[in-house]
Amino acid sequence: MEERKVKLEMELDRDSFQSTCFLLGLKLTDEMWEKMIEEPVKLGFEEMGGNVVKSKMTFAALAISKVLRDMEKNSGNKLQDLLDGMTR
Repeated sequence: MEERKVKLEMELDRDSFQSTCFLLGLKLTDEMWEKMIEEPVKLGFEEMGGNVVKSKMTFAALAISKVLRDMEKNSGNKLQDLLDGMTR
C-alpha cells in the first residue's frame, strides 16, 4: 500500500523575496521573479540542509496547528476539547 502524505501549500509575495535577496546580497531581477512565479516551486527537505528532522517537525506542527484551528472554527468546540479528544 502506498504511503499517503500531507501536501503543504504556502504563498510568498515579491516583498518577501526582495528582502531575502537583499539579506543574501543578491538583486531580485524581473527575470528571476518571473521564473519564480512561472509554476509552483517544489521543495524537498534535502534542499533545506541542516537538521532535516527538525525542519519536518516544524512544518508538521504548523500544519497540525492550522487544522486544529480550522476544526475549532467549523465545529464551535474549544481547541482544548479537540486536544482532549485526541489523547483519549
